[in-house]
Amino acid sequence: MGRWTEAGEVAPGESAELGRLLQADGTAGRIAFGELELGRILSEEIAPEHWAALISALDEHLRQERGSGIVIAHGTDTLAYTASLVFWLYSRPPVPVVLAASLAPLGAPSSDAAPTLRRAIEIASRGEAGVSVVFGGNVFSPLNLRFERVAADGFRNWNLASPVHTAPPLFPELPALGDAAKVRERLEAAINRTALLRVYPGMRGDLLVAAMNQGVRAFVLELYDTGTASLRESPYSLRRAFLEARERGVRFFCTSQQEGIVDFSRYVTSHELWREGAVPMGSLTTESAYTRLVACLAFSDSEEEAFERMERFDANAGR
Repeated sequence: MGRWTEAGEVAPGESAELGRLLQADGTAGRIAFGELELGRILSEEIAPEHWAALISALDEHLRQERGSGIVIAHGTDTLAYTASLVFWLYSRPPVPVVLAASLAPLGAPSSDAAPTLRRAIEIASRGEAGVSVVFGGNVFSPLNLRFERVAADGFRNWNLASPVHTAPPLFPELPALGDAAKVRERLEAAINRTALLRVYPGMRGDLLVAAMNQGVRAFVLELYDTGTASLRESPYSLRRAFLEARERGVRFFCTSQQEGIVDFSRYVTSHELWREGAVPMGSLTTESAYTRLVACLAFSDSEEEAFERMERFDANAGR
């Protein structure tokens, strides 16, 4: 969680500040806890090395059964990405794993950091095993989390009738991941092979071809409505990109810019996307589809296996 500086700016927080906060309100006296600082950055600055440090530490703690619950303090900007990545890798953790974020940082007027942290600790110490997100006094699923606006109710879960905190594992036999350096290598290799793009009027297919030339092997493509985009014979469409992708074995995993299910059965343009090889990601948001793709590419034994895992997503079950 960030902190409020004397200059009135938000800066990276320190784990020692959280410890003092818990001591002051008596939480530390009721619950035995240990703390580990994985990085002192703002969440918009997250890079593969930071995800690697988090995943490596989380993997070690879960495998060695260190503690009855885990709380991860996180910023708001990239919370939807980190939360879903943790979910894909540990969708059935043996203990509660809770990501906590606040709208106003420590020291800011009307800061919600302290109550948010207390709520997260309560869930981690007494709740059921699974992955959760705490923000603004509310508990969310890490899957399909959307940061819609800067407000106390600014987060919401899209396309979920009820929160999803556990699911069948993406990797039934995920081996021990090793140190952060090894995890970072895997994540960087995966991220370097992916791109996340939002379609817009006049989008040129040659932009995507240029990305393929730079080594991109899979796109998360955020379409309109239930999954539409232009494949007309025009420089200002995606036709050239899809033709090139078919030749190169590049994949398109498709989400929607709106809240709703991507279903290629409704529109003629959707049918054409499906015929050209686009894969609908059903109810998944763009953030959750992207982190699933990164996880699949980083920790599968081959690219073919990674793409098979992506296509196994059950849109009807939402998991």
